[in-house]
Amino acid sequence: MNTRCKPGDMAIVIDAQNPDNIGLIVRVRGLHDAEAANFRHDLGPVWTCDCAHPMVWTREGRPHIARSGPIPDRLLQPIRGLDAPSRTRVDEELEVGVPSA
Repeated sequence: MNTRCKPGDMAIVIDAQNPDNIGLIVRVRGLHDAEAANFRHDLGPVWTCDCAHPMVWTREGRPHIARSGPIPDRLLQPIRGLDAPSRTRVDEELEVGVPSA
Protein backbone atom coordinates (compact mmCIF):
# COMPACT_ATOMS: atom_id res chain seq x y z
CA MET A 1 0.00 0.00 0.00
CA ASN A 2 1.40 3.36 -1.03
CA THR A 3 0.54 6.21 1.37
CA ARG A 4 1.65 9.80 1.84
CA CYS A 5 1.78 9.49 5.64
CA LYS A 6 3.15 6.90 8.02
CA PRO A 7 2.54 6.21 11.72
CA GLY A 8 4.21 8.83 13.92
CA ASP A 9 4.09 11.59 11.27
CA MET A 10 2.81 15.05 11.99
CA ALA A 11 0.54 16.17 9.15
CA ILE A 12 -1.67 19.05 8.13
CA VAL A 13 -5.25 18.50 7.02
CA ILE A 14 -5.33 19.90 3.46
CA ASP A 15 -8.95 19.06 2.60
CA ALA A 16 -11.98 17.96 4.60
CA GLN A 17 -15.74 17.58 4.41
CA ASN A 18 -15.93 20.07 7.29
CA PRO A 19 -13.93 23.21 6.36
CA ASP A 20 -13.17 23.87 10.05
CA ASN A 21 -10.82 20.87 10.00
CA ILE A 22 -8.68 22.24 7.14
CA GLY A 23 -5.33 23.46 8.45
CA LEU A 24 -5.38 21.42 11.65
CA ILE A 25 -2.11 19.75 12.62
CA VAL A 26 -2.51 16.09 13.54
CA ARG A 27 -0.34 13.19 14.66
CA VAL A 28 -0.83 10.04 12.57
CA ARG A 29 -1.24 7.05 14.92
CA GLY A 30 -1.98 4.13 12.63
CA LEU A 31 -4.34 2.71 10.05
CA HIS A 32 -8.01 3.11 10.89
CA ASP A 33 -10.56 0.36 10.38
CA ALA A 34 -12.46 2.31 7.72
CA GLU A 35 -14.64 -0.71 6.95
CA ALA A 36 -16.06 -0.74 10.49
CA ALA A 37 -16.53 3.05 10.42
CA ASN A 38 -18.60 2.90 7.19
CA PHE A 39 -16.13 5.02 5.24
CA ARG A 40 -16.41 5.20 1.49
CA HIS A 41 -13.95 2.79 -0.08
CA ASP A 42 -12.96 5.28 -2.78
CA LEU A 43 -11.19 7.42 -0.16
CA GLY A 44 -8.23 5.03 -0.03
CA PRO A 45 -6.24 4.34 3.15
CA VAL A 46 -7.59 6.03 6.29
CA TRP A 47 -5.50 6.91 9.34
CA THR A 48 -6.48 7.34 12.97
CA CYS A 49 -5.14 10.78 13.91
CA ASP A 50 -4.86 12.77 17.14
CA CYS A 51 -5.22 16.54 17.31
CA ALA A 52 -4.81 19.08 20.11
CA HIS A 53 -7.84 20.93 18.74
CA PRO A 54 -11.25 19.22 18.52
CA MET A 55 -12.05 17.93 15.02
CA VAL A 56 -15.62 17.77 13.71
CA TRP A 57 -17.14 14.99 11.57
CA THR A 58 -20.71 14.48 10.44
CA ARG A 59 -22.09 11.00 11.07
CA GLU A 60 -25.64 10.12 10.16
CA GLY A 61 -26.43 13.84 9.84
CA ARG A 62 -25.17 14.72 13.32
CA PRO A 63 -21.90 16.43 14.28
CA HIS A 64 -19.33 14.32 16.09
CA ILE A 65 -16.55 16.20 17.92
CA ALA A 66 -13.36 14.50 19.11
CA ARG A 67 -9.61 15.01 19.41
CA SER A 68 -8.93 11.67 17.74
CA GLY A 69 -10.50 10.14 14.68
CA PRO A 70 -10.26 8.91 11.09
CA ILE A 71 -8.75 10.98 8.25
CA PRO A 72 -8.10 9.66 4.73
CA ASP A 73 -4.44 9.69 3.72
CA ARG A 74 -5.20 11.73 0.59
CA LEU A 75 -6.54 14.58 2.77
CA LEU A 76 -3.27 14.87 4.73
CA GLN A 77 0.09 16.42 3.89
CA PRO A 78 2.89 15.04 6.06
CA ILE A 79 5.12 17.60 7.72
CA ARG A 80 8.70 16.46 7.51
CA GLY A 81 11.82 18.51 7.82
CA LEU A 82 15.32 18.35 9.00
CA ASP A 83 16.18 16.38 12.09
CA ALA A 84 16.25 18.37 15.30
CA PRO A 85 19.64 19.98 15.87
CA SER A 86 21.90 18.13 18.25
CA ARG A 87 22.09 19.49 21.77
CA THR A 88 25.22 21.27 22.84
CA ARG A 89 26.90 21.36 26.22
CA VAL A 90 25.80 25.00 26.61
CA ASP A 91 22.14 24.01 26.07
CA GLU A 92 22.42 21.36 28.77
CA GLU A 93 24.15 23.72 31.19
CA LEU A 94 21.48 26.38 30.71
CA GLU A 95 18.77 23.86 31.51
CA VAL A 96 20.27 22.88 34.85
CA GLY A 97 21.44 26.37 35.69
CA VAL A 98 25.15 25.63 35.53
CA PRO A 99 27.08 28.63 34.26
CA SER A 100 29.08 27.96 31.13
CA ALA A 101 32.83 28.45 31.30
